[in-house]
Amino acid sequence: MPTAMITGANAGLGFEISRQLAEHGYTVILACRNEKKARAAVDRLVAVTGRPPKTFQIVPIDVSVPSSVRDAAHQVAPQQLDVLVLNAGGPMQLTVGAHGVSATIATNAAGHVNLVDQLAADGKFGDDALVLYATSEAVRGAWLFGVPKAVLQFDTDEQVQRILRSEDVRGDAILGYSHAKAAGMLALNALSRRHAGLTVVHVSPGATAGTEVARKGNRESGMPMYMRTMLTSMSGFMLLLGFMHPLSTGARRFTDVVAHPQDYEANGFYASAWRAATTGAVAEQRALVPGMGDPAVEDRMLRQMQAAFL
Repeated sequence: MPTAMITGANAGLGFEISRQLAEHGYTVILACRNEKKARAAVDRLVAVTGRPPKTFQIVPIDVSVPSSVRDAAHQVAPQQLDVLVLNAGGPMQLTVGAHGVSATIATNAAGHVNLVDQLAADGKFGDDALVLYATSEAVRGAWLFGVPKAVLQFDTDEQVQRILRSEDVRGDAILGYSHAKAAGMLALNALSRRHAGLTVVHVSPGATAGTEVARKGNRESGMPMYMRTMLTSMSGFMLLLGFMHPLSTGARRFTDVVAHPQDYEANGFYASAWRAATTGAVAEQRALVPGMGDPAVEDRMLRQMQAAFL
């Protein structure tokens, strides 16, 4: 039986991806910060899938804390993982923490990069393992939500360090989030060259109703009021207009890659094909991400990220 590990699996998109993979015969490891919520999620998954409780395992992890990431990787059995979905995260505060990167970089990028590196170094991936990184349409711009395309400079180590500290986003949590996702994609592409046999694909779930951000508005994130309103009280209206899609559709973007990996390019960035939209069919769009596909840039991002976040 194949095994998938999903970070942030106790609710929202991570829960739905877990449900879909379990129904396709996967053993699912829920990698979650809150063990109580993870246990409750397992009970719900058993109820909705009809799968036995042994189908689901729990690994505690806080991706924003390097020691927690290392401990979580050590709990996975050798060659156990066929699929890893890096889902935990979302827009959040831009303050720099004790580990030298901003909170949004730590949770959305650096923690996941370290998790993949540790799992690979410890031999925890099976042959031809697949890593799916939950990125965002915000990276290439989302005009409907007032999000400009990320414009980043990577020519020097100092420029990369400014990105990792979220210094050039002018206090804009969504811009900081898009920078974090861009940084994560670059670093993960570099990791895929370091660890042979590991395939990385970057997938945006699109504008998805029912995620934790869409459900709660994530008031502490620093998201502007208009965006919190669109994601919460207006989500039903946005669904009717086709500007958002259901949780099951957002999750299916990931499970489709698992089911048909041959249809997706390694190190590719998949987001809504129509660039003005955040729903609908996906297309590969790495050309829209600054520095993506340039090994020198990707390696610089990985090197600086891991030097800071230890």
